[in-house]
Amino acid sequence: MSLLLVYMVWLSSLKLWVTSTKQSLIYSTDQIEELHQSQRFWQKPSGH
Repeated sequence: MSLLLVYMVWLSSLKLWVTSTKQSLIYSTDQIEELHQSQRFWQKPSGH
């Protein structure tokens, strides 16, 4: 019974870790995308 409990806790913590990792990856990707967009935006006026 205790082994099952340990497994359940491990599984839930793993799920939590995967979720947080996914969110941080998505956040990082968004930040990089915004950075690229702002760079393009700043490069546009100099082209005129």
